[in-house]
Amino acid sequence: MNDLSITQSYLLCAVNDKGLLPGMRPERGACFLAAGLLELRLAGCLTLEKRKVSLCAPLPAELGY
Repeated sequence: MNDLSITQSYLLCAVNDKGLLPGMRPERGACFLAAGLLELRLAGCLTLEKRKVSLCAPLPAELGY
């Protein structure tokens, strides 16, 4: 069994009992974006410099989702 990623874990916490995202508020979208960027940063795929995000390596196969 594979561990869940940060983004996948956040999604599981954000959905309600029926598996739906109740009322997509701006905070939820920002959290999904932050989780995705964090995963890419931890995988060494991008760099963050001041207010600029740049790709620096190919996407690893395990982050293909």
